[in-house]
Amino acid sequence: MKRFVTSLLFITLSGCVSNTSSSIFEGSKPIIDTKGVNMAQYEVDLEECSSFSEDISTGKSIAK
Repeated sequence: MKRFVTSLLFITLSGCVSNTSSSIFEGSKPIIDTKGVNMAQYEVDLEECSSFSEDISTGKSIAK
């Protein structure tokens, strides 16, 4: 019974964490090897990727 309650609590807390509106990764950048990378193009690509990811809501599409 104790294991069941612990599992239920874990599942409930996991759901609460996954439905938060802000991400722990918000404002962070991935770590990359910059050797041979055009950083100006990288910044453009990263911004494009970030704006694209804001249009995608995986949590809402899974819940449907």
